[in-house]
Amino acid sequence: MTKTIVPDKIQSKFDKPQFQLGDAVFFSFLGQKRYGYVTKIKKATWGVQYNVQCYTGTTYPCGIRINAYTTSYCTGFIFFEETKELGAEELKRRYTTERKALTVRSEEHTSELQSRQY
Repeated sequence: MTKTIVPDKIQSKFDKPQFQLGDAVFFSFLGQKRYGYVTKIKKATWGVQYNVQCYTGTTYPCGIRINAYTTSYCTGFIFFEETKELGAEELKRRYTTERKALTVRSEEHTSELQSRQY
């Protein structure tokens, strides 16, 4: 695997927070795309690390992807352009929709288990 040279302009964005605590974002973790909120920001050796909490309550460590360049930590990353294009209101709506869907599935599963009891 060849190492991609990141332009200085992009690298400087990797090194500075691009989001604030509480911002809604579109992110990927291990290939799963999700919506969540930034809960923690800290400096790492590879740039800024964002902790993002999704609708399940799970928090994921994320880097960032800007213009097809991703921080060296790429297990989880925030889609910078897509997050900005969607906007805060649309991201909040999608987050809420996923959360409601999870609640409905959970309630259906509970009802199903209760009906199976002897």
